Amino acid sequence: MQLTHTWKSQQGLTLVEVMVAMAIGIFLLGAGGAAFISAMNTQTENLQLTRLNQDMRTLLDIMSKDIRRSGFLTSKPHLSSNSTHLKQNPFFSTDNDIKAIDNTCFLYAYNRHDTDPVSVSTSDRFGFKLVTADGESGKIMMRKSADNNSNCTDGSWETITEPEVDITELKFSISTSGVNPTSLLDSEGVLTGENSCTAGSACASCTSGEPCIQIRSVDITLTARLAADHTVTQSMKRTVRIRNDKYIDAF
Repeated sequence: MQLTHTWKSQQGLTLVEVMVAMAIGIFLLGAGGAAFISAMNTQTENLQLTRLNQDMRTLLDIMSKDIRRSGFLTSKPHLSSNSTHLKQNPFFSTDNDIKAIDNTCFLYAYNRHDTDPVSVSTSDRFGFKLVTADGESGKIMMRKSADNNSNCTDGSWETITEPEVDITELKFSISTSGVNPTSLLDSEGVLTGENSCTAGSACASCTSGEPCIQIRSVDITLTARLAADHTVTQSMKRTVRIRNDKYIDAF
């Protein structure tokens, strides 16, 4: 018995089919490449924005922590040498009290080295300000010392911003509220914090001619962008409650 083989002719792709397949492949490759590039660009922008946010939060932390100390007098209030200053705090005087100048500069002072007896020196005066060069790039400077608290040019200043960050806005706004000290006392005139307005009833506001405890806060608004890419920008705001309330003999 003889076996026979049947051979079938094989045909390849036509030129039109090859061109269609190539066109589909190029389209898919281009779509994949575009998606990859878009993902990379998005990731780069996210990294840049994260870097900017981190730098801005660091700046706000530096300013907040130091401004919060404004008016600090002493850690040794029991010493007789400090008794006079407890009521007449020299860091609350006109020359050393907090100031927001042109909303872009903030000046303040506190007993940096906790000296005893208390004395205000050049190294006890501090500040933050925005400095803009050529109307474009901006940086934040911190004051390390000064002869007075009257302006934002006196003293020794240093830059605290990174070159990669461009500060476009820095604003300071001071807000105050007053509490009459007598409203903090109980029926026997003792400051207990239990039987006074802190128990739930409203504290009495300061009235003219009477003593006053002035509670102070500072609102800081910060806007920045990347120096290498001005489209990457961010704005933040923080409120700083100054720990040392200001006592006024006669409001």
